Amino acid sequence: MTSVPVPARSATSESQLSMSHYTSDDYMDDGGDAFGGDDIDTVAAAEPEAVVLSGLDVAREQEQQISNIASLFECSKLDASIMLRRFAWRTERLIERFFEDPAAVRSEAGLREPESPSKRHRRADEQSSSDGAGAAEDWACSVCFCPAPRDARSALRCGHVFCNDCWGNHLRVQVNEGNADKVHCMAEGCSVLVEPHLAQVLLDAEAYAKFARFAQKQFVDDNPYMKWCPAVGCEKVIKVSDIGSCSETACTCGMIFCFACSREAHFPLSCATLTRWEDKEASDSSTGQWFQAHAKRCRKCHSFIEKNGGCNWMRCRCGHEFCYFCFSTDHSHHNQPCNAPPPPEASSAQTDLEYYMHYFDRWTGHRKSQELEEQLRCDAEKKMEEMTGRFGMRVEVEYLRDAVETLILCRRLLKNTYPFAFYMPRTNQKFIFQEMQGRLESSTEKLAGLLEAEGEPNRQAVINTRADAKKQLDNMRELLESKGEPDTWTDSCVQAVTLSVSQSVSSRSPRAHHGQAQADEASAISSHI
Repeated sequence: MTSVPVPARSATSESQLSMSHYTSDDYMDDGGDAFGGDDIDTVAAAEPEAVVLSGLDVAREQEQQISNIASLFECSKLDASIMLRRFAWRTERLIERFFEDPAAVRSEAGLREPESPSKRHRRADEQSSSDGAGAAEDWACSVCFCPAPRDARSALRCGHVFCNDCWGNHLRVQVNEGNADKVHCMAEGCSVLVEPHLAQVLLDAEAYAKFARFAQKQFVDDNPYMKWCPAVGCEKVIKVSDIGSCSETACTCGMIFCFACSREAHFPLSCATLTRWEDKEASDSSTGQWFQAHAKRCRKCHSFIEKNGGCNWMRCRCGHEFCYFCFSTDHSHHNQPCNAPPPPEASSAQTDLEYYMHYFDRWTGHRKSQELEEQLRCDAEKKMEEMTGRFGMRVEVEYLRDAVETLILCRRLLKNTYPFAFYMPRTNQKFIFQEMQGRLESSTEKLAGLLEAEGEPNRQAVINTRADAKKQLDNMRELLESKGEPDTWTDSCVQAVTLSVSQSVSSRSPRAHHGQAQADEASAISSHI
């Protein structure tokens, strides 16, 4: 991921700057450039896989597209911007259509030969006279039916003239409805777009700033290669060069999201599978999962316990310790995987619900842990500042930041593997998957426990555990990337994966809570594949 350096901000807001190129004086003179060619070339020179853009960078992207079309079509920048807006900023589609039939494209955009505002008013006055409206001095607005002097009325390229009060009211209504880039003429049946410089003249500063923000938003929304960062409060835009190659995209704010659906990164789930899981979650909301998602009852004192940390080994105020998922009290189960589903039995509504709740419970638990562990970023920074003050070298404490970022990545992937496993067929392949999932879960819980411990962390233990978690994360991603959708997993197991799991099973210590049985089963499967 490469981010574009954010230029220094000026007193003018970025959204207003993005609209500054719409003034008629700028666009009737093709030699003008609102930003300067050197700056634009600097931004567009390199084309990395993905770049992070500020509002000013988006304005430059918009200006660059307009300049390119104006140069290619040998027209004014105003005409170029109108045609681009008509075609929702789809440059390739516009170019293709224009060279097939330029007259049709210009007509569709409501463009005529460029003319000055005074000429436009004279033509409108002549049209009014020919329609029996009387002399220009007797002109009345066809919306409010009030007379208006020539300097208090405006016309678009379509020739329809209305008073400035009606134009202003029309623009304000459109802005309040969130529309800015596709405001049409008020004449019935006319599809000509309002020129942005008219809004700049007729709206007050606050309304025009809002208009400019909406126009910039529509520019990004219409561009298939751009997406707003979905993080709350972030106003960055991500631009990619290849839509298909950017399933996971990172913003400089730390948010990693799916470029296709703008939801949090959800590998290995496809967008369709995630939607399918979320729909199932919503439809089964009456089965008691709210209780299981938010609280667990202590088996000793029967108090409700809510998670307040990422680690899934719980300690009640009565002193009772247990696994948040399976309620095991065996300390040997601490930091061990707890990912094996209930055994498949005769199909019934109860067993189907238990099977689903097994995956839902763990998905929700890891999601809650992920939310709580996001706070570890801030806690780690504070702890790093304190340790730097004592040790004097920042590099000596950077391992904490690396460990926290690895923990968040592991937790996100681990969370998403449970819906993925739910949709996998119950074949031998699933046992192989569960073994690797268990290894990732074990490493993740160990790392979470070390980072959440009170006092100064054990540096070497954190480094070693982080390295192991990173290894398990990479192994799981490699396996998932080689397979595809969960329902395509069959018993034709890859030999390399089988060997890896066999080695894992032989090297692991026995586990008290159903883990040994799972390991023996995976080992037996491996020997027969």
